[in-house]
Amino acid sequence: MSQSTALLGGAVVGLTAWKYYQHVRSSGSLPSPPGPKGDPIIGNLRQMPSDYAWLTFAEWGRKYGPVTYLNVAGQPVLIINAQEAAVDLLDKRSAIYSDRPRFVMAEMSGQDASTALISGAEHRKHRKLFAQALHSRVVERDFVPLQERMSRQLAKCLLDNPDNFYHILFRNSGELIQTVTYGDFTDGHTDLVDLGAANVKNFAHSISGYTVDFVPWLRYLPDWFPGTRFKQDAKRFSELAHDTIAKPFGMVKNQMSAGTAPRCFVSSALEANQAEEKTIADAAFTLFGAGSESTAGTVSIFVLAMTIYPEIQAKARAELDRVFGDSLPTVAYRDSTPYLNAILLETMRWNPIFPLGIPHKLTQDDIYNGYHLAAGTMVIYNAWGILHDERQFSDPMVFDPDRFFSPSESSRNASISPKDVQFGYGRRICQGIAFVEPAAWVFMATILLTFEITPKIDPITMKPMVPEPLWEKGMFSPPKPFKCDIKPRSKEHADRIREAVA
Repeated sequence: MSQSTALLGGAVVGLTAWKYYQHVRSSGSLPSPPGPKGDPIIGNLRQMPSDYAWLTFAEWGRKYGPVTYLNVAGQPVLIINAQEAAVDLLDKRSAIYSDRPRFVMAEMSGQDASTALISGAEHRKHRKLFAQALHSRVVERDFVPLQERMSRQLAKCLLDNPDNFYHILFRNSGELIQTVTYGDFTDGHTDLVDLGAANVKNFAHSISGYTVDFVPWLRYLPDWFPGTRFKQDAKRFSELAHDTIAKPFGMVKNQMSAGTAPRCFVSSALEANQAEEKTIADAAFTLFGAGSESTAGTVSIFVLAMTIYPEIQAKARAELDRVFGDSLPTVAYRDSTPYLNAILLETMRWNPIFPLGIPHKLTQDDIYNGYHLAAGTMVIYNAWGILHDERQFSDPMVFDPDRFFSPSESSRNASISPKDVQFGYGRRICQGIAFVEPAAWVFMATILLTFEITPKIDPITMKPMVPEPLWEKGMFSPPKPFKCDIKPRSKEHADRIREAVA
């Protein structure tokens, strides 16, 4: 071990010991919630999972109850695994549970401009912008026609290149949210979608638990110092984040100067002088990133489920045939498709695309169910664990839309809506729900009405190769790329798609 590495290790251990001592002093007479036993000084640091953390957290929830306490190198952490606890703390006590921990790596990576990470007055400004732009009436008037048009374009792309469906889903969703946020750049600027997708991945990495988040002064070490690879990552992430914010925002401003800007989130906010330019640019940066992943992730899970469960696919298609006949789906008739609506809810529950919420931070000491929770505690709600709670959902690993469709079968009727979990809690609730729901629905309905989704056939055994549901391991967890056949139901259905985009 080099002398510099030894000095760094000793400093980290010393700081961790001091933080642990401070935490013990502040804990008062009440106990902390139950949790796994940790090591001296570093607490539960070695037990923190690096991959698929939601599975480990859910296991702890089954053992320790609705809330699990951890001490991670002196940092108190509370894991929430039950909806009742999430509502009690994050909703009903949102005034003290809505702050964010400091993500030093995100700051270094240019991601601290995201609505998801800011707090205070700037966060309220972002929320006001989104409330004006994504209100249900605005979505219905301005964005639903665009969603329907993009669903037809999606179907046309699937018709032309069905084996590339996974990429098509994400690109089409990216183009949709790009148009909403910045307008329709059809003149050779398709790279903006790729730029936004790359930045979302960088955002996920930047809040994934770098050591510098627990030991902030590491950021000041020279680049040549051992263990500072994170500084290279941060520089690369920061450059791309800057481009993702500045490039499309600048293009809209140039269009506005030329009098050619389309109606979009940025142009509307700038014209109405709703906030400072930087605030609008940062809010647009968030909308551009989060919006495409939510829709594409949900629809990709839906396609996987339809591949695995043909009987559910057939039942939903029969419903769509009854409602739409020879027409293509429109959002105005969404309430007439209760079974497809149940499928959408079950898609959100079966594998929530954001399995762990971005951590909250408790701003003052609190007491919950006789347990002491210290100010500064990092609070993580396990969306996956809540939506796979066997006390709420029987056979939670099975895709079963009847949980949300069969009120006469009370034993199968779910008491928790996945929307109440997937879109967050309290002052941190996602304001895009009025946009994401109809977008996902019309994409799903259009695919199902016009195409048949089946497993690939093994060329040797001639048996269906039903894909196994496997998920990405990051904070954004769509299915891992899988194979299936997506074919038009008939020549008439294919012609209907082509006519719709002609």
